[in-house]
Amino acid sequence: MFTGYVESQNKPDTDPVVLWLNGGPGCSSLQGLTVELGPFRVNNFGEEVVLNPYSWNKYANIIFLDAPAGVGFSVRRDGLWNYTDDEVANDNLIAMMLWFGKFPERRANDFYVAGESYGGTYVPMLAQRLSNDWKNFPNFKGFFVGNGCLNSQLEFNSLIQYSYNHGFIDETFYRNSVQKCCSSGDCDFYAMANNDKHPCTNISMDLYYSNYYTGLDPYFLYFTCYLTDQPQVSSPPMAIIKQKTKAIKGKKYPKLDTLPSCAHYNDSTVYLMRQDVRAALHIPSDVQPYSNCNDAIAEDYIQQYLDISPFVKEVMFFNGDIDSVCNVVHNEQFVQRLGYKLLKAKEPWNDNDQLPPAIGMLTRYDGVDLLTIRGAGHFTSSANEKPKESLQMFYNFINGNDYSQPIPK
Repeated sequence: MFTGYVESQNKPDTDPVVLWLNGGPGCSSLQGLTVELGPFRVNNFGEEVVLNPYSWNKYANIIFLDAPAGVGFSVRRDGLWNYTDDEVANDNLIAMMLWFGKFPERRANDFYVAGESYGGTYVPMLAQRLSNDWKNFPNFKGFFVGNGCLNSQLEFNSLIQYSYNHGFIDETFYRNSVQKCCSSGDCDFYAMANNDKHPCTNISMDLYYSNYYTGLDPYFLYFTCYLTDQPQVSSPPMAIIKQKTKAIKGKKYPKLDTLPSCAHYNDSTVYLMRQDVRAALHIPSDVQPYSNCNDAIAEDYIQQYLDISPFVKEVMFFNGDIDSVCNVVHNEQFVQRLGYKLLKAKEPWNDNDQLPPAIGMLTRYDGVDLLTIRGAGHFTSSANEKPKESLQMFYNFINGNDYSQPIPK
């Protein structure tokens, strides 16, 4: 399995080690490195590399693991892609054992696991195994997940609520649907969608897909770019949606038009496909060409756990509040249902160098912090979302600070 590793720009011998896992399932963590939180960003359709002023490795050593094998530059020779959650977690555990074996000087550092999207499954499952292996991971401290896919039922039902509140569902259609399908206002549209014999199966599917029918970017609803005459090279990452919707009976996911080139979704993919870049990364010639997501893994992946609950350690969940794929309502409902004691009800966390100062909202439970980032989408630390705010959140979490504390200048 392929790993990218960037040392802390601060104090690598004592700063934490953080493993980062992108989701999918089947998407490369090198997107996290080159698009989101790494020290460099790729621009101009793979022709330009620039410094990221808000890189998370300013304060931590970060590992980017392409998982499972077959994703990114990780290799699976037999071409079998039908992974389960347990298989991926076990493979990731072995990968971390091998990594710390190669870098034994980092065993003394605090160790965290983090990820986004389907990382909401990858991360807690790996964290559980790390917690149970104190001998190999004595300094494992906790985990955090951004815009996590945490509970399939909550995600499905909350997206309908989220879409309705954002004005994507016709008022009359919504009220008629609730009146017809629900004995109360608390409707389990997820159960109806998965029951072919239920009279509201198709209605449930129409409500769920209403957000996707808009033509907006479901990962970043407020995203807009201005059309140019540049050649078309961009497309939104669809692997998460494919995985989430393949088990839902009824309508299939409607294919969206490819995004215009001004979206620059594929800048880093083009860059990582270059032969000079492969050579610089020591990628053997027989390793597959790079792709952002392996759709075959997404299609064949066997999701075992529809509800991933944290269990121990330091835990944080955070959400950009304009991501609809793994939406903020779903994450808030999930954390509330865990049953942890509420320590502090929802209140703003701030950057006092901006107006208004509120970055988002913070809810604190005994063992779990839940944060929102106002105006961010699915990839909160990417350049066109909220990279500065994401770095402040990250820095304060790994240091046990108040989230409103400014990052060092």
